[in-house]
Amino acid sequence: EPRGFGFVQYVEPADAAEAKYQMDGQIFHGRELTVVFAEENRKKPAEMRARE
Repeated sequence: EPRGFGFVQYVEPADAAEAKYQMDGQIFHGRELTVVFAEENRKKPAEMRARE
């Protein structure tokens, strides 16, 4: 099964931190969520899809 992923952008860093705290490790549609903050050098979605 392919790995799913999504991106969410917050205006306030505190809101992003709270969302990460609340959602990391939660189960969604039978799969555990792993929430990480994006990094500057991280691959773009199209690059990630090309690896699948």
